[in-house]
Amino acid sequence: MFEKSVADLKFLNGDMTLAAEMYHEGAREGDVYAAFSYGYCLMTGQGVERSLSDAKSFFGFSKESDEGESYYNIAMIYLEGGCGVPKDYLK
Repeated sequence: MFEKSVADLKFLNGDMTLAAEMYHEGAREGDVYAAFSYGYCLMTGQGVERSLSDAKSFFGFSKESDEGESYYNIAMIYLEGGCGVPKDYLK
């Protein structure tokens, strides 16, 4: 079961790989916060191999209950492009 505080503490203490694994597990359980956090790990390459296309998917899942950060990150992914995502200024 995903425990946000434990995963966040691992992330803050620099154990990015374990934090990313915990966020991924939480996302698989349907936790939108975990999906957002795992998307962030994917977008920045912290604890996992960087993948903008996968990050976009996780942000897409978390955007329904997020306060705009997921939308912002998706926009930044389209602005930057690369890693399987084409640049698209209109999106």
